[in-house]
Formats: sequence, structure tokens, C-alpha cells
Amino acid sequence: MRPHLLEICAFGPYAQRQHVDFDQLGSAELFLVHGATGAGKTSILDALCFALYGVSSGEGRAGRDLRSDFADLDDPTEVKLQFSIGPQRYLIERRPEQPRAKRRGEGATNAPPTATLWQLSKHGEPQLTVIANGTRKVTEAIEGLLGFRAEQFRQVVVLPQGEFRRLLLATSRQREEILEALFSTARFRRLEEILRRNAKTIVTDLRILEHEHQLLLDQAGASDVNQATAQLTEHSSALHRLDREIEKLREKDARQRAQLEQAQRVAQQLDHYASAREQHRELSKAAQERTAQRAQLARGRRAATLRDTQATLQQLREQRRLLDARLSEAALAAAAADQARIASECALSELANHQPEIDRLRQRVDQAQAEAQQRNALAQAQQQYTAARQALERTTAATESLAANASQAQAHLAQLRATRDKLEQEATQVDQLRRAAHAASRSLHWRERRERDELALNAGERLLNEKRSELRRLEEAWDRHRRTVDAQLAQQRAQQIAQLAATLKAGDPCPVCGSTEHPHRASDAAPAVEIALPAESTDRHQLDILRAEIDALTAQQTDLVAAVASAQEALAAVDDGLPLSELEADADRLRVALSEAEAAPKRLEQLVPQIARAELHADNAQHQLQANQHEHAEHQANLQRLAAIVAERQNSLSGQQADLPALQAELSRQLAAIKAAEQRREQSRQHATTTAAQLTSLREQSEQQLQQLKTAEVLFAQRLTQAEFADEQDWRQALAAPEALQALESELSDFDRRLQLAEDQLEQARQQATGLRRPKLDQIKQRSEQTAKRLEQQLIVHAETNQTVKRQQALLQRLQHTADRLVHLTDRYKKLGALAEIAGGRNEHRLSFSQFVLTTLLDDVLTAASLRLRTMSRGRFQLQRARQQENGPIVGALDLEVFDAFSGTQRGASTLSGGEGFLAALSLALGLADVVQARTGGVYLETLFIDEGFGNLDPEALDAALAALLDLRRGGRLVGIISHVPELQERIDARLRVTAGGRGSEIITGEVNLPRRSLAASTFA
Repeated sequence: MRPHLLEICAFGPYAQRQHVDFDQLGSAELFLVHGATGAGKTSILDALCFALYGVSSGEGRAGRDLRSDFADLDDPTEVKLQFSIGPQRYLIERRPEQPRAKRRGEGATNAPPTATLWQLSKHGEPQLTVIANGTRKVTEAIEGLLGFRAEQFRQVVVLPQGEFRRLLLATSRQREEILEALFSTARFRRLEEILRRNAKTIVTDLRILEHEHQLLLDQAGASDVNQATAQLTEHSSALHRLDREIEKLREKDARQRAQLEQAQRVAQQLDHYASAREQHRELSKAAQERTAQRAQLARGRRAATLRDTQATLQQLREQRRLLDARLSEAALAAAAADQARIASECALSELANHQPEIDRLRQRVDQAQAEAQQRNALAQAQQQYTAARQALERTTAATESLAANASQAQAHLAQLRATRDKLEQEATQVDQLRRAAHAASRSLHWRERRERDELALNAGERLLNEKRSELRRLEEAWDRHRRTVDAQLAQQRAQQIAQLAATLKAGDPCPVCGSTEHPHRASDAAPAVEIALPAESTDRHQLDILRAEIDALTAQQTDLVAAVASAQEALAAVDDGLPLSELEADADRLRVALSEAEAAPKRLEQLVPQIARAELHADNAQHQLQANQHEHAEHQANLQRLAAIVAERQNSLSGQQADLPALQAELSRQLAAIKAAEQRREQSRQHATTTAAQLTSLREQSEQQLQQLKTAEVLFAQRLTQAEFADEQDWRQALAAPEALQALESELSDFDRRLQLAEDQLEQARQQATGLRRPKLDQIKQRSEQTAKRLEQQLIVHAETNQTVKRQQALLQRLQHTADRLVHLTDRYKKLGALAEIAGGRNEHRLSFSQFVLTTLLDDVLTAASLRLRTMSRGRFQLQRARQQENGPIVGALDLEVFDAFSGTQRGASTLSGGEGFLAALSLALGLADVVQARTGGVYLETLFIDEGFGNLDPEALDAALAALLDLRRGGRLVGIISHVPELQERIDARLRVTAGGRGSEIITGEVNLPRRSLAASTFA
């Protein structure tokens, strides 16, 4: 994100409308906002944050509290900001909730907050497109465009006063949210969740599959697969016996069907002979009507042979027309080129008369160059004088700084000794604090475990009651379903028995029992209906799954009841009756005290070399002070010597100064004019020669093409006569499209083919019908139907037996399939479950996949930040991730610590002093911007604003910090500094000064002349 223009009205200390034009800062890219304390420097950052997110840059200032106390009631409080993200520009306008005059009557009322976000046209047209309207929608749109929320914006782009070290000292969780937003790593967390859900799904599928396998055994009425196989073998034997009986009936039915088919074929042949005679008679009449079409086809074929010759003739005619046009254009171009050649020669002759004036200009340029060399020597001497004066000022400031440094060293030494006494006292309390912390942790652990188990017990009881209610509902539905199926099966069996009894005849064996006597035949009292037996019900499958879930929940409830009782028993031995919040506070306090006491011996060891270094630092400061005083005296003598040299060179210069650049420019202009005229003359000569050659070539082509055209016309006339056409018009009338000729030819060929086919069919039908007599189809058909009916009755019994066999075969197949799936799911869970555990953090590093990615990104950020921090701290500090305990939990993976090269130890970032913390926070912000810019394509960190913090730096640290910011400027980033440090005003040329007055503050430009413009005038600039 890069701001371009900020407009403020009735905001904070600014009563009147103010404009901050960031584009008009020019190529500086680094600018300073300075002014008196309380004038309103930080309010510029408040306006930026409020425009984007509706909040200020600090936690203590809300949007509705930012209205200026100096503003009139009619002046609305509003902020407008034009900014860009990559190549796209946007405009945003916000107004907070504020009082306004009533439209009717007297007094004031509150106006609601408003916000609008526009997208500017990329092509420069005056067009605005509304992206979002309303405070909440605009804020959501800004978060989507920038890639982070307001609190993250204040940590990586705008570094407010008092909160500069917030990113440096953020918790691991806060830093994780920032990195996830900037680098879009939430997808890795989603991958962990997908793996976990998939592993859980496989476990659920395994349980369901085990219940399904048992359900299939129940449906088969067998205890195992072997028993189900034996039942299938028994029913298959009965089915084979039925197959042999049915085969005999089928042979008889086939013989009768063959007789019927033979009779039907004879009848069809006789009918076919009569139909063929009628069709041949009709086609013979139509053959006489095709003579005219055959003549038209022959004439069209002759015309088609001349199509290529006529196309060649037409192409030559078109080429002749185009060549004549090109010949006319070439003649005009040749005449124009000759006129341009004559004009260029005249212009060159006129410029040759200016040679004396050019010689005089050369003499004046030589004189001006000699005088310029003298002035350069004077400027060099003045620069040396300025550098010597600045060196004298630095040694003066260094003397004061070294004196203060020696005093600070003594104070630091006294502080270290006091710390040593305190640590020695803490080291004696380790055992007592360890026992107290252990007791508090045990009490807190059992209290939390009891409450967690009680909550789980209550939730499980509610879920168990819901599952039991659902079980009762499914059991009732299953009973109704089974009663309906049993009634339908009984009705179906009665219908089949009645149909079989109706076919029995005295003396014929029964197909079921084999008896030839049938004293008690079954009667079909009910009408025959088609009964659709239901498929295997899914309700029974759901019922078994639900019963298994209830059993599992009941077992879990039993375990939870035992866990609650165990926790209550253990808690009774250690609990002292305090509320849970007090227990947690005591445990935290004791852990902190124990940690400090355990670390006291190590800190004591570290403190001894620190005290020695502090003493050495005080001695070095005194020696440096004496050396600096000697250097100060040398700078004073050098300054006086350079002042005498400057005065001497000023006296040697004449009072007049020739305008050397103007003389050189005039001389170059005249010489360039002569050279350009010579080039134009040569170009015009070449162009005239080229156009003349082109004209000659085109005339030769015209003669050749005319001869070809005449030859083609004679050839076409000859071929017309040979094809029996009177002229070209007669040929065009006979010419038809190839598709039409092909269609006519196809139509005639199809007619001839149909006529020949009708003659062949008539002859074939006559031969087939010779000697045939029409059979008695009704008698033959009746005998065949009787045999088929007996076969159908026997097939019913076969179908029932076959259905039983198929059902048992399907059950065996499903049983084998479920067994194979159980093996497959078990193998799959071994792989996917292990992967889910590794991605979830159950690995040797105790890091989840998303945490591993974030730690890698943070390491890159810290590497980039440490490059700058080592330079700023003169090689002393570098940032790194805090080391994790070997058996600790997966927390704090993104915690930071500082490595001190002077002591060779690591310590927390919170232990840095004000100036050291400022440099570390600045380095971290710059490193984060570098890595985000390099790794992401949707997040642009092109801007950095810093509010105060430079006052805590010594001169060398200030130089290093400014060097880092200047390096950002060369990378194209905009860097704004808000500070009242005088040294920054001397080193930064681009400045905005904020002044306070009786009617509010005002923003005034400093060393850079910034013309004021409004958003209305600059929106489409």
C-alpha cells in the first residue's frame, strides 16, 4: 500500500482543511514530520489509520473522539485518502459519528458514521467505480485488499508512538496471526484439518463396515460364511433338478414354435410377391419422366470443364486493374521525391553562410570554460570549509556525549551490583517455591479435570438420550415395514399356488410333488395383482449402526463417571477450597517466581562479566573523552586555514560570469542544424532514385500482364466453341453449382438403382412363391400357446428357487466384499493416520505442518532483520527464535529472543533498552517488509511510518538507523518519520512542519516546496 494524497477536515487538532501530498515529495521518498509537542504530528497517522480502518493509530483514541474542538458545527469531520496497491489506485472517504446542526429548528443532533471506497480507472479516464459503501463493508474490503486487519497494520506499516515495539514484543499467537495474514498460510492449517477429518472418517467407516458384515450374516441366517455356502449348495441342487424338467418342456415348445414360424414364413412370402409386383409397375411408369433431367446433367458437366479457364481469366483481369492503380501511385511518388530533393539542397546552401558566426561562438565557449574552472576551485574550498565546520560540531557533541556516557556507566555499575544482591537472595528460596508451585499445579489440574469430565458427562448424557429416542423411532418403522413385506409375500405365494393348480389335469404328474391325482386343488379367491417385493431395507442397517453408537456412548459415559469420581477423590486430598480463578492466579504467580528463582544462579554467573565490562566501559569512556578533546583542537586550526583559502579564491574571481551552458547549447544547435540538413539532402536523393526505379519496374510488369490477359481471353473463346456454347452468357446459364450437379446425378442413379432392385425383387419373389399354399395359422398357433403356458407355470417355481439362490449368492459376494474393504481400510488408516498425526504435531519436533511453515517464514524474516540490526548495533545484536524445551508442549514456537555477541548469550527481547529496542523493532519491521515483498504477490508493503523513538539513540545508532531507511528509499519505498529530534531536521531535506495556533494546527511544507492540491483536482491526475 502506498498513499498519494491525504485530505483532513475538522480532525483532531486541525480545524481547517489540510492536504498532505505524498506524490509531491518527489524522488526523496524519505520525509520528516516535525513540530512542537502536542501540535498534531501523530494525528497525521491517526488520519491514515482512520481512513482505512475507522480507528486511530493508537488504542486510546476512538473514531468518534477525533473531531476537532476548534471546528465549527457546520464543518464536517472527514478524511479522504487516495492510495494504490500495486498498479491499481483507490479513493476512500470516511466520516465518524459527529454532531451536526438540525435541519429544522435549533440545536444539534448526531450524524451516523459513513464510509465509501472507490476504484480509479487504470486508463486515465475520469471514472470512479464504487467497491463498497458503509463503514463495516468498507473495512472488510480494505482488509481484503491489504491482506491484514487494523491491529496488524499498526504493527507492520504504521508504527505509532508508544507502540513501536509491539510487533517485537507480541506473543507467539499474535505473531502467528500476523504471519498467516501476510503470507496466506491458512491453507496449511486447513490441510491439517483435512487429514485429521479423513483419518477420523476411516475409523468411522471401519466401525460401520464391521456392523454391516455382521448384518449380512444375520440376513443369510448363518453364523459364518461356511454355513451360508452350505445353504447355497443345497438350493442350487434343487435348481438343477428343475432345470432338467424345464428343458423337456422347452424342447416340445421349440418344435411347435418352429412349425408356427414355418407357416408364418410361407404366408409372408406370398404377401411379398404381391407387393413386389405392385412396386415394379409404379417405377416403370416414372422412368419416362427422367429423360429431361439426364440432358440437363450432360450440359452442366460440359460447362463445369470450363470453370478453371474462366477463373484464370477473371484473376488476370483483377490483377490488371490493381497494377494500373499501383502505376499511377508510383508516378506521383516519383514526382514528389524529386521536389523534396531540390528543397533539401537549397536549405543546405542557406545554412553554409552561417560559418563565421559559429567560429565566434567557439571562442566565447573557450573563455567561459576557463572561468568555470576557477569557480569550481572556489566551490571545492567552500565544501572543505563546510566539512571542517561540521567535523568540529561533531567533536563538540561527542565530547558532551562521552561525558554523559561515563556517568551512565557508573550508574549502570551500581544497578548491576544491586541486581546481584537481589539474585543471591532469590536463589535461597528455590526449594520452598518449587514445593508450593507443585501443590498449586496439582490442585488446579484436578479441579480443571473434574470440571472438564463433568461437562463431557452432561453432553454425553444428552446425546445418549437423543440416540435412544431415534432408536425407538427406527424400531417402530422397522416393525411396520416387516409386517407389510410378510403380508405381500403371503399374498404372492397364494397367487402362484392358485395359478399352478389351474393348469393341473387328471393323470398328469404335479410339477411340485409328482402325484397324478389332485383331490384338493388350491383356488384363487383374490384377484391376481403385480407385487413388487421391496429391496433390502436401509432402515435395518441404520438401526444396527445406531445401536452400536449407543453402546459406545454408554461405555464412554461409564468411563466419564469413573473419571469424575477419581478426580473428585484426588481433589479432596489437595484442594483448599479456593475459587478456580484464585487457584489459577496463585499457580501463575508461583510459576513465575519459581522460574525467576531457578534462573537466579545462571543470571548471577552472567552478571559477573557484565560488571567487569561496565567498569572497563567507564575507563574507555574517559580515554575517549581526552582523545576527542585533542581532535577538537585540530579541527579548530584546520577550520581557520580553510577560511583563509576561501577568501583568497573569492578575491581572484572577476565580477562577471558568462553563461557557459547557454553558449554551448547555441553552438551545438547550429552544428546540429547543418548536420541534419546534410542528412535530409542525402535521404531525399536516395528516395528520388528509389521511386524512379520502382516506376520503371511497374511499367515493365504492366506490359507483360497485358499480353497474358489477351492470351487467356483467346483460349477461353476457343474452349466455349468446343463445348458447344454460343458465348460466355450461354455458358453461365448452363453452369450449375457442383453440389446441384452432384445432387441431380445422385437422384438419377438412385432411381436407376431402385428400378433395378424392384425387378430383382420381383423375380426373386416369383421364384420363392412357386408351388406354395397358404397354411392354417390359427390351429398351429393354438397348440403352441398351450405348450408355452405349461412351460411358464413350471418357470414360476424355477424363478422362486432361482431368486433364493441369487439372494444367497449376492449375500456371499457382499460378505467377501466387506471383508476385502475391511482389509483395505485398515491398511489405508495405517498410512493416513500416521500422516495426520505427523501433520498435527505428533513428531520429534512437536510442530504441526502450519507451525513449521510459519517458523520457516519467521526465520527468513529474522535473517533479513538481523542483517540490519547487526549494522545498527555495531555487530552486537541479532534476532532469532527462542529455543524450545526438549519435552515441552507445542507453544511459543514463534517467540523471539536476542543474541548478544558481546556476552555470547541469548535473552528476551523485552530486556533491551529503549534505544536498543527501537533499533530491533525497526529492523524487524524492515525485514518483514522485505520478505513479504519477495514471497507474496498480493501483499504490497511499500510504505513505512515511524512515530518517535529516535530520541533514545546515540549519534552512531542514529546514523545507522537513517542509513537503513535511506536504503529503503533506494528500493522505492516511502518512509515517513515523525520526530522532534533536531539532528533529523538537519539530515532530512523533505519536511512537513506542524504548527499549533489559537484556532487549531496547520501543516506547513519545509525545505521541499510542495504545491497544495485537493483530492477533487488530483483524483484523475
